Amino acid sequence: MEIKGFIKKIASGQIIKSFSIYTLANVINKCIPFFMLPIMTAYLTPADYGVISMITTIASFMLPFVTLRVEDAIVRRYYYKNENIGVYIGNCFFIVATMWLIITGLMLLSGSFISRYSQVPECVIWIFPFYCVLQFLKSVIQYYWQVGKQPTKYGAFSITATTLELSIAIVLIVCFKFNWIGRAISLISASFVMASFAVIYLVKHNRFIVKFDKEKITHAFKYGIWLVPGGIGLSIATLTNRFFLTNMISIDETGLYGVAASFAGVLSFITSSFNLAWVPFLFEKLSHGKESDKRKIVKITYLYYLIIAAVVVLMYLVIKLFLPFFVDEKFYDATKYLPWLLVGHACTGCYYMVTNYIMYVEKTRYTSFVALTAGLLGIGLNYLLIKSYGAIGASIAFAATNALMFIGTWCISAHLYKMPWTLIVKQKKN
Repeated sequence: MEIKGFIKKIASGQIIKSFSIYTLANVINKCIPFFMLPIMTAYLTPADYGVISMITTIASFMLPFVTLRVEDAIVRRYYYKNENIGVYIGNCFFIVATMWLIITGLMLLSGSFISRYSQVPECVIWIFPFYCVLQFLKSVIQYYWQVGKQPTKYGAFSITATTLELSIAIVLIVCFKFNWIGRAISLISASFVMASFAVIYLVKHNRFIVKFDKEKITHAFKYGIWLVPGGIGLSIATLTNRFFLTNMISIDETGLYGVAASFAGVLSFITSSFNLAWVPFLFEKLSHGKESDKRKIVKITYLYYLIIAAVVVLMYLVIKLFLPFFVDEKFYDATKYLPWLLVGHACTGCYYMVTNYIMYVEKTRYTSFVALTAGLLGIGLNYLLIKSYGAIGASIAFAATNALMFIGTWCISAHLYKMPWTLIVKQKKN
């Protein structure tokens, strides 16, 4: 009865409300680019899209190097007692500003080399680090609203940013006949507007105070720096997944895999939305240190695992039923990848539920170690499984890599922060 009451309290309270808003915001953000795609493709050539793709890919790869993931440190620091979070955020900006100058210098020195292999004009290269700074400022206010349990503001900000970005792109491309440059300008200009709003809002609410504090800088740096290698490792594994599939099988199979990945990815933003709602609740309970809360949290986690397993089965049946209505018949064979891709995303969703404990105890180097190790193993798994089982091996490797990351993280988090994970076994014995 105790756990039922705990679940009922959650279901009728902040977590479900927040989860619903985060999910709705993610869905809308996914739908806006989709519905604007026909307009964009009518005015841009494949070459234009190629340049845009390289711009976004390079920016995404560069982001953790500029920010050093200190935005994640803000979430943890928020729960420190008597913490002036405004001063902490201001000191995080010192780190990002310093990295911006360093990376910009490197971009200017290596601009011609990067331009040669990316086909992005050299004059655009130096803008990437500044774009990353703007993304950092946007993420800070979103994280602030997350831990402050204000999902409505979080969702409204995200949707506004996406709408503004694509609206500017359409005006420049359709009305002024810009090519890929119009899309590039929309990325930087929309980010500048939203980042400016974020700074003004944070300053107004005393959540962005420029006051040098060595302790806060050291804490943010140590917390975030260890998250960078892990992200790189998983990015490499994802890239090699497509690379091996293309070169060992065919580009056509990569296309089928991409279609299946798009559908299976729906599960990913559902689990990430839940995690956004879950983290503030979890950290608040852990800060109280009550054993009764820990037992309830573990039971909720196991229930979550069962629900995710059921969702995987349901999603597979639904996607397989409706996929023919969304894609041409030449893509029907993409369904063969769905089971393993869904399992992989389910493992990622389960991973979120255990990695949060490592974040809480601020031992992020362990998270990075597991992610980097899993990513590197994923490279080998991709090659071996595709060679042994053909194209389907790519999706098996994806599921195996995510499963390794989940299990490895669970083992480490159980060691770093004691939770009663065996309580169900003990209850059965009793």
